[in-house]
Amino acid sequence: MEIKRDRMACLLNIGDSFRKIVITEDLIKRHRDENGIEWVNVYDFLRSEEL
Repeated sequence: MEIKRDRMACLLNIGDSFRKIVITEDLIKRHRDENGIEWVNVYDFLRSEEL
């Protein structure tokens, strides 16, 4: 859990003009969290034409 917190801190330090995407192998539905970070499964990312 600490590793995730460290990685999230790096993303939160990036300005809002940049799109922030976390690609994970976990089987999750694509969503945007309260910090504006988009979460997407790696398989959905590879198949998507819009990312």
